[in-house]
Amino acid sequence: MTGKSPLVECQLWASALFHSFRHKFGRLIYRNRLGTTKLGRNLTQGESDLLVAYATKVFNLSRQTQAWRRHSVDSFESWGLQGQPHSSITQDMLKLAAKFNSARAIPESAFAIEQILSAVGLFEAGFAFAELGQELILQQVRENPSEDNLIRAIQVAIVRGDRESALVSREKLLEVRNKPNLMRRRWKNIDDLENYLNLWQGKACSYPDPPRHTSPLESAWRLFLLGKMSVVYGPGLSTGPPIKISKDNPVIRIAGPGSFTWTNKADFAMGRTDIVYLIRETLERIGSDERERIQILSPYRFVGVKRSTTPYLPTARRVETASQLFLRGHPNMVPLACIDILRVPRTTVCVIGANFFASEISYRQGSVRLNPDGTSQSQAGSAGAVFDRSTLMASHNAIQNRAIIANLVQVGRICGDSEFLEAVSLSNLEYAQRLDRIYGQHKI
Repeated sequence: MTGKSPLVECQLWASALFHSFRHKFGRLIYRNRLGTTKLGRNLTQGESDLLVAYATKVFNLSRQTQAWRRHSVDSFESWGLQGQPHSSITQDMLKLAAKFNSARAIPESAFAIEQILSAVGLFEAGFAFAELGQELILQQVRENPSEDNLIRAIQVAIVRGDRESALVSREKLLEVRNKPNLMRRRWKNIDDLENYLNLWQGKACSYPDPPRHTSPLESAWRLFLLGKMSVVYGPGLSTGPPIKISKDNPVIRIAGPGSFTWTNKADFAMGRTDIVYLIRETLERIGSDERERIQILSPYRFVGVKRSTTPYLPTARRVETASQLFLRGHPNMVPLACIDILRVPRTTVCVIGANFFASEISYRQGSVRLNPDGTSQSQAGSAGAVFDRSTLMASHNAIQNRAIIANLVQVGRICGDSEFLEAVSLSNLEYAQRLDRIYGQHKI
């Protein structure tokens, strides 16, 4: 019993229903108006008119005044086409963010502006709009503490590193899910969210054991990692791990185009690799056919493929991306490996050779990726085209990737080398400014 009268309960229910409809309808209308165009390299590296047209649509859907929208488009065009200084465009966009009328906006509009600004190397300005979107989500939660809104509130708390608020929202979420389900709706699977919040508190892994729909391969993978510290060996520079890598520490590496074998006995793992993570597009560029891929990848115990099933490869596991942790975007490969490993009880992770692209060199010699034509990318990971790295980092949501892992470093579930620890010690704003300095200012 809540202690409230039936009339009050009815009024609260009606208010929640109204706001739920308003929020969902607003998101639907926004997505329909924005259309299905994907903000990728085809836009940022293609015809400038198409990029400006897309940006104009994003700004025009922000529900701001005509003067504000016109100023935004003019400023965006000054950076992308006219080559005005990065610092002056950033300051101009920050002033526009300060004048953003949140009463007229929805979170999706702020996040769309964040993504398009970040995609053209304006990371600090994009982050300012991301914070506006986060505040709009919290306003929606106050109006309607529904399952969807409370999950988004937890996501806001994760990116802000606010564990207390995340746990408060989780309690409210569990209360909502424990109420009589009058609409007979299916609750969302929140296994990854629950596990993450438990780990963030320093508690034990709460991921179902055995997991749903388990397989012999999945069982073998879990048994191999159970109770161990795994070393995720990224492709970047490293001064060395904070631990001595022993034969009992599983070694995990990230494969990329042209970089999928490791035989250097002088590296920190003496060339050993137990598990490889990659994306489907990389897998398809390894070898000339399926038979050759099997031969190349057969030395590895397990191959984790992001969001993809690979029936012909007997050691391949489909790796889900824990999308519940993200307000927008999806994990890069090192965060994906960390999240996946920590689904196994009593595991910890040590990360070396990865720093969330917070330095000029993201790929050391021997790990530089190849372009489709066989030429090498730069050590920053760029194929050479304008906004190449910025667009990809904006798509993944680099700031949230780093924040998700940084929270678990603070409670000792993840450790790393000095480069990694320096990157996770930055605030979100400092990290955005770092990305501006390395990538944005140079339109990389």
